[in-house]
Amino acid sequence: MIDQCNDFGMDTIELGNAFSTYMECSEKGYLNGFGPLEWGNWERMIALTEDIAYWRGVGNALAEGPARFCANLGHPEVSNTVKGQGIPAYDPRGLKGMGIAYATSNRGACHLRAYTPAAELNIMPFQSLSVDPLEWDGKGKLVKVFQDIHAFSDSLDLCKFSAFAQGIDEYTQQYAAFVR
Repeated sequence: MIDQCNDFGMDTIELGNAFSTYMECSEKGYLNGFGPLEWGNWERMIALTEDIAYWRGVGNALAEGPARFCANLGHPEVSNTVKGQGIPAYDPRGLKGMGIAYATSNRGACHLRAYTPAAELNIMPFQSLSVDPLEWDGKGKLVKVFQDIHAFSDSLDLCKFSAFAQGIDEYTQQYAAFVR
């Protein structure tokens, strides 16, 4: 399915969210005539990926994204989205900083605007900002720092993963090298 996404120019995170949303709607009986999709039915998911790419059958409805799909079924509450974008790999129930990041991102449930999990789990250079991932205290500051850091690293065209090894000092040195 990843190869299919690459071939069709589809986002793997959104596709996974579309599948999980479709499966949940199927399980709850909300499909309004669309055929079911059971949990773990990878053969159907492979076929459905192509149907979404070509806007065929239920793929036509899913191609608009999980938020619209659920709204059109009359059950928008099933959609795991923020501002219409599917929640990616980081569940905000276990990483409160990501919950704030999703809510304040200009793109919705975007894990790239303020990537907080590694800091919340104390495995990167921003340990002074690390706090219990299940607590809300300190998360607003954490999210703001990462929104600023990632806006800066985006302007330098650096990979987000650079923040796993670099802190503010290293980013400052890279910026200084560009402006000389």
